[in-house]
Amino acid sequence: MHIAYAHGFTAPVTLQPQYSLLAREIEFEIVPAALDANIGLLPWSPLGGGWLSGKYRRDTGPTGATRLGENPQRGMEAWTPHNRQERTWRILDAVGEIAKAKGVNQAQVSLAWLEAQPAATSRSFVTWMPRLDAVDQATENKWMGQS
Repeated sequence: MHIAYAHGFTAPVTLQPQYSLLAREIEFEIVPAALDANIGLLPWSPLGGGWLSGKYRRDTGPTGATRLGENPQRGMEAWTPHNRQERTWRILDAVGEIAKAKGVNQAQVSLAWLEAQPAATSRSFVTWMPRLDAVDQATENKWMGQS
């Protein structure tokens, strides 16, 4: 921001990093910087490449006409690395428990959590989603795999 202003350039107004319950690394530096600089954040892959949709099961490889069904090693959402991480399944299990308790699907819980994040300024990923009272519960650290 400071370099853009110092040289008379147009300052950035938005970022589009990967951000979901499975990809929260940006919360350490990117989110605080975006909030400080008043830069919008448009979450990329809000359902973690489909992992947060509820369609995958532990140790049961993906099949069918889906991105991972057709190519299980596709990109950042590749099956094997995620399936091997216990963290992935802790998060998916917690999201599943919340969804069941609230009578909604896992994608709705995951998107409700993202909608509640102050830095996530784009709401295009939730325009079709009914509002949930699961947001408060979904944002509790104990449900999100944090220690």
